[in-house]
Amino acid sequence: MRLSLLAGLMFSMAAQAQSNPTPFDCQFSGTLTAASPTTTAPSAGNTAWYTKGGKLCSLSPASVEACTGSGGGPTTQTDVSGSRSFGVPYHNTLTTPLYVNISLLCGAGSVALSTDASSTPTTFVSASTNGTVVSNYQFVSGIVLPGNYYQAENACSGTTTYWIEWH
Repeated sequence: MRLSLLAGLMFSMAAQAQSNPTPFDCQFSGTLTAASPTTTAPSAGNTAWYTKGGKLCSLSPASVEACTGSGGGPTTQTDVSGSRSFGVPYHNTLTTPLYVNISLLCGAGSVALSTDASSTPTTFVSASTNGTVVSNYQFVSGIVLPGNYYQAENACSGTTTYWIEWH
């Protein structure tokens, strides 16, 4: 009975705790079952617990890392400057998001990046404009979801300095 009361308390606090976890007294061990998937929690005393992504998480660093995933960010950085062109759509065939950053030196004009599920993406996620004739660096960047496409447009006749993809 104590386990089910604690489970109810923890899951009822989920909405509040996800954005700003608040410590509370909790002691249990075993399998915690709720409407979401079954989660096995370690034995703990006086530990703050909250739910994230259907998992039960603790404010202790080791547990938080297990809940958010270890090394969940990009692990590969590739300079694709020589193999990418403006006005051409590129498909993210990876199972992870792709982060794209393009830097170019240009005079008056703009550069833009769009991404969505269409093979000709039209959802603009980043744009940069130079209103002077003096050359300045312009940057666009965005995250391309797995299976989505991205396309960069260059309306300033600039010189690409870097076109980097991280995944």
